[in-house]
Amino acid sequence: MLAKPFNRSVAESLLSPTGTNNYWLIDDRGIWPKVEWNPALGTGSRINFEFDSWRPAVMFANDSLPKALGDLPALPFPFDAKDLASFMLYGFGALVADHYGDWENGPNPERIDDLYPLDFSRRAVNEAFEAYREAQKIVGPYPMELDDKAERARKAWNDADSEKDKATIATLDSEMDATAKAAKAAQRKWLEAMVRQLMQSVPAKVTATPAPVVVASDTFAKPAATVDRGWTLKKAALIDKYERRWKTIKRDLQDASENELSKTAKAPGHGNWFEEAALNWARQRGKLSESIGQHAPRPATPFSGLTHRIEG
Repeated sequence: MLAKPFNRSVAESLLSPTGTNNYWLIDDRGIWPKVEWNPALGTGSRINFEFDSWRPAVMFANDSLPKALGDLPALPFPFDAKDLASFMLYGFGALVADHYGDWENGPNPERIDDLYPLDFSRRAVNEAFEAYREAQKIVGPYPMELDDKAERARKAWNDADSEKDKATIATLDSEMDATAKAAKAAQRKWLEAMVRQLMQSVPAKVTATPAPVVVASDTFAKPAATVDRGWTLKKAALIDKYERRWKTIKRDLQDASENELSKTAKAPGHGNWFEEAALNWARQRGKLSESIGQHAPRPATPFSGLTHRIEG
């Protein structure tokens, strides 16, 4: 049996129905993010930048390992199930995982049936989901409780702001910042542990990378150059909040990679969605009733809710 049984055609086949093709540069060496990862900026300098440019190998950036790791694509060719699982952990690769189902119970048989049966893409996706679950048994589950705690802090701040309770807002503002930063730190720790578990051997050096879009460092030092995309919500919270107004929300989120909802409103992070972008998508298609509810207000500082407000 081949150590790395899947090739470029398998990768292109499994990516094809996910609606993510425009996010990648693909050549015979692998799949590359269109934005080049810049270690000088540091992970977290801009959450959207880390998401857009993320490759599993960047988790090893501080190790004394061969520079070959820095030359690895997001998904190298050939690849195996563990490479594919690593690719789908974060960044735009996570949108691929979303298309095929929840990590815990996926892949969705209906989505697997859509794949061409003779090119090994079905096997690749099935084995990647199983590789994820095996790695998670050792690493432990994603620290969702910290995300939930950050979300509760954000909601408490939101409630206080709507009541113009300035004294409470001042207290909750620091709590919201602290819980958001803790959630982000835990997310990165978990991602690193999962990547290390899945990529225990260092692949051979890949030759020169294709020319990605390189974003200059000073771009990320200028707040005026960014666009505030507003609050994000977890999938379950988005459904709970808007199901009465948006009757087809569950189905629309399930089909997000096909109906362009993912492209329009998927946010960085595990199961996050840009709230306003999702509502605009539904509104433009006549799916949203405007008679109930209001939009969330803006935070007090640019750093409030670090994991819940994304600049893009």
